[in-house]
Amino acid sequence: MTSTHTNGNASLKHNTEHNKDKRHDLGMDFQDLSKATSTLATDAANMVQEKASEYYDQGMNEVKRFEKGLESRIQNKPIQSLLIVAGIGLVLGALWNRR
Repeated sequence: MTSTHTNGNASLKHNTEHNKDKRHDLGMDFQDLSKATSTLATDAANMVQEKASEYYDQGMNEVKRFEKGLESRIQNKPIQSLLIVAGIGLVLGALWNRR
């Protein structure tokens, strides 16, 4: 019986150590996954920020281009521009008074 009891203790000790190793490996895998996820999230946030900045710059360039074009049209045809703005004002005023 001692040999079976000794083998049982050795087997139990081996299983306990094996389980500790598995828990340690699982913990390390979880830490690695956590670091990879954090890195991926940071990279994605940076990419989104860069794209948003690019779109903002493109939008600002379009607005400036439109502004210059509008200014040029007003300088070339001031009376026509004034009449257009007055017409828009009348239409908006009429709509406003209907409410």
